[in-house]
Formats: sequence, structure tokens, C-alpha cells
Amino acid sequence: MQTTMPETHTALPAVIPSNEIIIDRADFLRAVTNAKQIADKPKPKEAIGPNHYLYLCSTGGGISATATDFDTVTSTLCKGDAPQDFFVALPAHQLFGLIAKADPSRNVVLACAPGITELTIGAISVDIETPDWSLCDMPVVAFQHKMVTAETEFLIPTHVLRDAFRKTLPSVSTEEVRYYLRGVYLHAYNGKFRAASTDGHRLTIFEDDLPPGVTDIPPIIIPTKGVQEVVRMLSRKGIDASSQVKVIVDEAGVFFQFGDYELLAVKAIDGTFPDYQRLIPAMPVNFVSFEAQKMEDALKALLSIKPEFNRVLCSFEESGIHLSVSTEEGAKSRTSLKANLEGIDPIQIKFNGQFISDLMKLIEGRARVCIDHNNQPVVLQDVSDDRMTYLVMPLKIDG
Repeated sequence: MQTTMPETHTALPAVIPSNEIIIDRADFLRAVTNAKQIADKPKPKEAIGPNHYLYLCSTGGGISATATDFDTVTSTLCKGDAPQDFFVALPAHQLFGLIAKADPSRNVVLACAPGITELTIGAISVDIETPDWSLCDMPVVAFQHKMVTAETEFLIPTHVLRDAFRKTLPSVSTEEVRYYLRGVYLHAYNGKFRAASTDGHRLTIFEDDLPPGVTDIPPIIIPTKGVQEVVRMLSRKGIDASSQVKVIVDEAGVFFQFGDYELLAVKAIDGTFPDYQRLIPAMPVNFVSFEAQKMEDALKALLSIKPEFNRVLCSFEESGIHLSVSTEEGAKSRTSLKANLEGIDPIQIKFNGQFISDLMKLIEGRARVCIDHNNQPVVLQDVSDDRMTYLVMPLKIDG
């Protein structure tokens, strides 16, 4: 049956049928978007499982929308009206495709019957196949229960957490074997709040003051998917950068609470992050500063000629920085850029040019390179943001 809502419909009714809920469309879209990011997308011919669904249930404050892939859980509270003990499971990705294109001025009506839920927005109604589950069939995520004894809880400014994760993401490893590098390492170091990541070729460190009242943070490796979701949620339009995110940390995982209506729980990677501090040169003797955008443009020009040859030779001299790329056929491309040099000895270092280019995208204004000797790790700094430290491992110079 197709239900048409009047053009003037805006308010939620005082009494609704026991098998029906009415949800604010804007809230529901936010919840479904969050669920789509976390719930696994079914593969062709794959049986749909609990990790593919969005779970809706009535609560005292409205309607709770939850989804999980068993390692990450998202929960969003939506404004709306529902009968007591209401529960339904809906395929998250299919639901997103319907809600994202719907009329933004409409409420969403869900009418449930055995095996079928009718979704109505305005004049459009769609029947969705749903499993005959109850609230007790909702997935139980073990790591959440382990976190009930978590003792570390703090508030952190939105812009600080967003920067910490956004700027460390590019250095996260995608390697399957060293699984403990497939995330961002959150911890305290020398009385400071730190986030670090490395893929073995480059290292990124974000450092800021510890939140008020916090003296230590249990070290935890947060997997890439969870970090990406935090960055997405904190980068949405309308987010107040000066607002606070509530964080609860335990060795089992971490909770992030965004405002009063959104919660993200992430299971920690069970592994040991390497002692990255020993890689950082203690007292570099040579320093070079330059415009990050100029370096990015120069590398882009070099790498565009033959992208697979991304081994860039950097020569630091009094006349500036000279970049060159050689191909197997013997062809050589070169370019230069101006730089301010301090205590510089002529040094040649070969890098993966794409790694340097990725780092330059994170720096606004001038970058500073701290160099010890040839073929030693190089430290890059953002002149305008002393919270950031980047380290790049050099490549072997042939001959």
C-alpha cells in the first residue's frame, strides 16, 4: 500500500500505530549516513548478515539508530516518535540510497510488518525486506563490554582531534603483515598528547597539550577505519571547531561522543606500536626552509612525466634545492626552487617523491627540513604549526 503524506505535513502526531515510527528526516539522514560508513556493504551473492544492518529501536529520548562491523559501532539518537519496545533492522546501504535522495522537507515514516517494512517520504513509498528479528538479536560487540571499567575520560577541542587524525592518516600503513601499523597510535609522551603513525617509510607525529585534568592516556592503536570516521564526522558542514569531543579510552578500545546525539566506539588494534622516537635525529646540523606549495608544484611537474619513476634526488646547495628524476631509459627531468639555507653543507638525498608531495599538502605556508647527513632520516616541520613533525626515510642513492 502506498501512503501519501499531505503537502502541509510537518509535525509528528501525538498517537501512532504500534508498528509504525515517524522520524525527523534530517536526523534520520545523519544516522543512516553514519551507519553506511560503518556497516559492511554486502558483496554480490553474499548472504546478508548482522554487520550489514542499521538497527532502530525506541528509547526514552527518541529513536536510537545503531550499526556495527563488529570492530566499530556507530549510534545516533534521532528525534521522532515510536511505540515502546519498537525494533527493526534495515539494510544500511540500501536505506542510504533511498534517504539521501528524498525530499529534505519531509519526515520519514516506517511501517513494519513481518518480513517487510514500508518506508514513506512524501508521496513515495518503498517496501524493504527485513529480517524477523527482535532486540535480543542485535549484535553484541565484545570490546564495548570490556570498556565499562575505563578510567580515562576527557574532553578535547574538535579542531585538535580533527587535526591530530587528519594529518596522521596519510602515513598509516596498508600492509597486512605489520597489522599494528594499520592505525594511529594515541598516547601521552613527556606530559603531552600525541598521535603518531608510520608505514615504515615515513612517520607523522602530532603533539599538543594534554586535556585539562589528564596526566596520562593509555596507549592505544586506533584502526584506520575508525580514524577516518572521526575525521569525516568532525569535518561536516556546520561543525563548531571550538566545540568539545568527549573521549573515553581503554586498552580495549575508545569511545568518541559528538554532542548529545552521536557516539562512535572503535576496537583497538591488539599489537605493539614501534618505538618511533629513536628514529628522530637528535641534533640535525643543517636546516632548509621553503614554500610548501612550491615544493608540491615542483614534485607534481616531475612526477607527471612518468609517475612510476617517483624516486626523486634532492640536492641541497647554497643556490637552493635541485630536484631530479631519472628513468630506466636514461632520460632525466630536473627542476629547482628557492630556499633559505642555514648551516648547509652540500647534501644529496633520494626520496619517494609521492611521499614528500603528500606531506606538502598538509603544510600551509613554509616547510622546514632538518638534515643531519646523507642517507639519514630527514625531519620536516610546518613552520606555522609546531604541533606537527614529519620524518621521511631516504632511498639508496645508486652508485
